[in-house]
Amino acid sequence: MNRRFIAVYDFDDTVYNGNSIVDFWKHAITRHPHTLMWVPYQIVSAILWKCKVIPTEKFKEAFLSFIRAIPSSHFNSCIASFWSRYRRNIPGWVSEQIHRDRDQSLHPVCISASPDFLLDGIARDLGFETLICSEFIKNGSIQTNKMKSPNCKGNEKVRRLKEWARKEDMEVVVKKVYSDSVADLPLYEIAEEKYHVIGGTLEKGLPKS
Repeated sequence: MNRRFIAVYDFDDTVYNGNSIVDFWKHAITRHPHTLMWVPYQIVSAILWKCKVIPTEKFKEAFLSFIRAIPSSHFNSCIASFWSRYRRNIPGWVSEQIHRDRDQSLHPVCISASPDFLLDGIARDLGFETLICSEFIKNGSIQTNKMKSPNCKGNEKVRRLKEWARKEDMEVVVKKVYSDSVADLPLYEIAEEKYHVIGGTLEKGLPKS
C-alpha cells in the first residue's frame, strides 16, 4: 500500500472569502431573475431546518432548488461567469500556499460541504489534485439539486477522506489542515500541522471559534 502525504483545505471562508453557494445564488438571480420564484420555498425550508424539523441535506436541496430555473444549456456558462466575477474572493495566499505544499511533495486536497458542480472547475484551476465535497445527482446533461451523498461537513469530511484513501488503495498522512472553523475539528485532530484563516489571513494554530 502506498503512503501519500496530503494538505487539506476547507473551501468556504478559507480558500474563498464568503459562502460560495449563497454568492452563486445571488449571481444566478442577476442572470436568471425567475430563480426568485423559489424564494418562498427557500425561506420555509430555512425555518424548518433552524427548528430541526428537516436535516441539513433537505435544506441544502431546497435552497439549491433555484438551479432548476436555469436552462440546462446555460448552466455551465452561469457557473463560468460566476467564477469570472467572484474569483476575486480567493486571496492571493491560496495559490501560493498550494504551490509551496506541492513543492514539499504534499498532495493538495480540497474538502468542502459546497456542491461538486460549483467547485469542480475552480478547484482544478487553483491546483488542487483532489476534490472531496457534497455530491449532487446529474441526469445526463441536466444538473439536479438532489444530493447523492451526505452533507460533507464535520465527521463526514474525515469519513469521505478515508473512503477516498481506501478506493485509491493508499495510506493517507494528513500533514496540514487549513480551515476557518472549529466545525473542522475532526480534520484538525488527524493533522500534524494546523492552520486557520481569519479575515482572509492565514495564521498557525486552531481557530478560536
